[in-house]
Amino acid sequence: MNVDLAHLKDIRKSFNGVEVLHGVDLTLAPGEVLALLGENGAGKSTLVKILAGDIPPTSGSITIADTELARLDVYQARQLGVRMIFQELNDAPSLSVAENIFLGQWPGSKGFVAWGDMREKAREILKRLEVDIDVDAQAGSLRVGERQILEIARALTQNAKILVLDEPTAALSNAEVERLFIVMDQLRKEGVGMIYITHRLDEVARVADRVQVLRDGDSVLTVKNSEIDRTALVTAMLGKEAEKNARPSAVQTSKPALKLNGLSSRNDYSNVSLT
Repeated sequence: MNVDLAHLKDIRKSFNGVEVLHGVDLTLAPGEVLALLGENGAGKSTLVKILAGDIPPTSGSITIADTELARLDVYQARQLGVRMIFQELNDAPSLSVAENIFLGQWPGSKGFVAWGDMREKAREILKRLEVDIDVDAQAGSLRVGERQILEIARALTQNAKILVLDEPTAALSNAEVERLFIVMDQLRKEGVGMIYITHRLDEVARVADRVQVLRDGDSVLTVKNSEIDRTALVTAMLGKEAEKNARPSAVQTSKPALKLNGLSSRNDYSNVSLT
């Protein structure tokens, strides 16, 4: 029987006397992708920051593997294998791929870096993720999706067991999104648990095993991804029927809302027309 990688129980959090999480539970199993959904302000970021040790809970308990704590700090969370991957890049663009993967932990001794060992280990971890990136390339020369994969690779060099991916596809092309999902599939096979925060519900169907919805600081739904559809997810997020909140169809009129004719700006664009 597998022990959950993470179990957050009855987590409450208050800021200046205002409670923003109202007794939320969350579990994450090895090799599982949990999609954490909710509107802005629902409490998603607060909850995962508590898991990552960035902020303490007001009350509740946190169990990572078999270690139960009232709260975590960042150092403890990292020691227990929790890593956050944000949509904003957190790399060193002027350094090489290998240097970025081992950022802060370059191999070597007596003040000397073992450059050959670092390159070889970087190749091994990229092969493990089934991606082909030149370890000597400058990180800043890579596409956004490739740089994000470097951050995942760095997390794995630090023995990550739990990855929190916060809106990771916001700046990615469709091809880069699919590559990220392939990497996530590989991590799933290796037993890494992932919490996936997104507003893109189409991605949830592709990548998630379970879905948990927060609304106004409460956990209102936890279900297998195969047992729910998009409309029910939107209803859970909004707290009312999704169809009643759909945008009305655009009213067709003969008068355009905007019209540009032959618009030009030196060195920027020339002769642009649109309606």
